[in-house]
Amino acid sequence: MQLDLHTGPEEDFDITSPRQPLTLVCVDGSEESDRALRWAMRNLPDKHGLMLIHGVKIPYSASLEIHPHKAEDMREHDRLVQRYRRICQENGRRCGMAHFHYQRGDAFGDGVCSYARLRGAQAVVTGRRTNISNARRAVFGSGSQYVLQHCEDIPVTVVSTEEQSD
Repeated sequence: MQLDLHTGPEEDFDITSPRQPLTLVCVDGSEESDRALRWAMRNLPDKHGLMLIHGVKIPYSASLEIHPHKAEDMREHDRLVQRYRRICQENGRRCGMAHFHYQRGDAFGDGVCSYARLRGAQAVVTGRRTNISNARRAVFGSGSQYVLQHCEDIPVTVVSTEEQSD
């Protein structure tokens, strides 16, 4: 399987240094991924670099022509980049942003973990969707499940529910 990893132009700065730990945070615009990002910003020290990664699913096509949904998916990705940059700035965090393309559900986890290894990430943080049934999760799997399976050598934190405050 070949992954199409992209780190430019939205990754316009290098947030890593040999002494700065890097954590990958999976984002997709959902409440669950927003919760994972909030958890990372709240629980990881400011010295930790945050690299937000977005997997863009592209429909399978037997032909080599560009699928019409790809342009809309990339526009949505651009909106997400701007939104997450704003969230990071508002919270005083400097975040990098990367994306990759994948076709099958299990390729999502492989893409996240391949990028984490490529960048030398010390950890991955992802959200867990709460709005899908256990039966659907068992049959089709889930993004967080795929990340856990593929990142066997990198610690993964799955943020599933908002912490309750007293």
